[in-house]
Amino acid sequence: MQVTEVVTLVISSVSLCTSISVFYWQRRHGDFDLTRLLHADLTGGEVAKARDVLGTLVRTPGSARRRCPP
Repeated sequence: MQVTEVVTLVISSVSLCTSISVFYWQRRHGDFDLTRLLHADLTGGEVAKARDVLGTLVRTPGSARRRCPP
């Protein structure tokens, strides 16, 4: 092997490793952003109000849930 072939092989290997690392970092970062957005949707706004109403209904003495037979 000539020196230029070795240098080319090393540069190609470093490029491949860098590309793979960036791919996995971006994928993990994208998954985190999706999780953050879903969490915000499920804990805020209308969903939070609906959960509050349902929680109040379930925990209120004499609610419809307690009057229904098992």
